[in-house]
Amino acid sequence: MRGAAFNAEASTANLRELRKKADIPLPLRLALQTEDLQFKAEGSIARPFKKNEFELNYELAGKEIEGLDPLADFTIPLRGEFSARGRITGRGNRFTYEEDLRVGKSDLKADITVLREPPRPKITGRIVASQLHMDDVDLFDADKEAAPTTEKSRVIPEYTLPVDNLLAADLDLDIRAERIRAPLGDVGEFVSKVSLKDGRFKSSLNVTGLMGARINSEFDLNATADPPLTQVRINAKNLNFGNFLSKMGLTDIFEGQVDLRIDLTGAGATRYSFLGNAAGRITIIGGPGQITGRRIDLWAADLIPTMLSTSWQREDVTETNCMVAHLELKEGLAEIEDLLLDTQRITIAASGTLNLETEELNLVIAPRPKRPSLVSLANPVRIEGTLAAPEVSVTRIPRGSRLATGGSASLLAGLVNPVFLIFALSDTGTGKANPCAAAVEQAREAAGIDSQ
Repeated sequence: MRGAAFNAEASTANLRELRKKADIPLPLRLALQTEDLQFKAEGSIARPFKKNEFELNYELAGKEIEGLDPLADFTIPLRGEFSARGRITGRGNRFTYEEDLRVGKSDLKADITVLREPPRPKITGRIVASQLHMDDVDLFDADKEAAPTTEKSRVIPEYTLPVDNLLAADLDLDIRAERIRAPLGDVGEFVSKVSLKDGRFKSSLNVTGLMGARINSEFDLNATADPPLTQVRINAKNLNFGNFLSKMGLTDIFEGQVDLRIDLTGAGATRYSFLGNAAGRITIIGGPGQITGRRIDLWAADLIPTMLSTSWQREDVTETNCMVAHLELKEGLAEIEDLLLDTQRITIAASGTLNLETEELNLVIAPRPKRPSLVSLANPVRIEGTLAAPEVSVTRIPRGSRLATGGSASLLAGLVNPVFLIFALSDTGTGKANPCAAAVEQAREAAGIDSQ
């Protein structure tokens, strides 16, 4: 069964009863077992090839719910050991499905109706989770089916939209989690609306109380266009950025809350083609936080005295005042107009570009220590190459050099916003203990974000 070995049994009435009861419902018992799955059902069926009428109560259990993906022919965004009890009925072209499902520490209830009628089946219903535990949820499941890239220069995995599936049915679902739980306790609830009609897929998601965050997102995909058109909008406030990046599998070195605004549009049936022509903007505004390790502050310190100090050895994190970034996307080119990271000892600014189609980088990161006497120790770096093979070079700015001439001018050549880097390359120190307020205001204005 789709590559999985199985044992199955099915039984109904004996032959004599079948002859006598040809026009009334007959009993039906089913049992199916694979290495990791057990399924039992009992109910009745009436003239299946003519009336298509049946009613079955079932029990389903397994070691890993992700193992149902190839059997169900779609990806289930859950993981872990599971058990389910439910009922499925059929009456002509109408099927109903009711189930109580437990996955790990999560409880869900589904009530789904499928109506098979031209031009395509329509699926309606609701899914409610009385308790949804974050350990049982796979937030980023699209990459399960991502095709392995044959290009060693690519880091972003490829993914092909299931266009045929989006044209095969209509859909109208309400999804709600009344209580989201994490290892640290209750973190909020979410409400989602999903619709699919004539190949136009739309979804909205509202999350409140997620570790203090408020998240609103909208996703719109027109699969009837060639190539498919996609629009993504996300507005998140007080998002735990460290937890977000960790869930994506990117890094776990950041800790802190950010406001995130994403507004992107593009066309393409694959992730590569979408990114290759995407347009829009991404804005990140973060407040106080922490970065694991002291690598950032080393950029602005007398290295030997600092590393030998007892206070440095006791601290294993870098305290940040803010992190601000604003990216404009045009035809797949992400222009990093201004990126700023401010710590207690140093302010770091960056400007440059990332080509999302080729993953080529052209980025300058410039440090500016808050002690003027240390400015000459912290030199900017240029990052070129690709995400898979970045090439980092240190650029040393002679003391007293002017930004408009010589090596400094060539260093800034080709950047999106070289003016933003001027303060980071000067020799006079910042003059500001905390430049965050001005940077945050500038980012909000560029993205059109209300300060409230």
